[in-house]
Amino acid sequence: GLTGLAGCGGVLRNCHGGFLAAFAAKVGSDSVVHAELWGIINALELAKNKGLERIRVDSDSMIAINLIRNGCNKEHPPFHLVQSPNEWR
Repeated sequence: GLTGLAGCGGVLRNCHGGFLAAFAAKVGSDSVVHAELWGIINALELAKNKGLERIRVDSDSMIAINLIRNGCNKEHPPFHLVQSPNEWR
């Protein structure tokens, strides 16, 4: 993906679509996929901090979703990010 300054953000909603929380963060100079992964990680951490256990993650990046679902080898650049979300399974 493209590289440069990146940020991420997200919204937590309940099962009825009601607002629970939101976040936005700078993730430095990184790739688009890394920013998407950081967004998912930040959302999971926020949900965990709020005591939410059953969550659904929506993302517009199938690459990020597939990396989290399927993992990647240790040599792949986002390996350290892909391992993080698995702590919440």
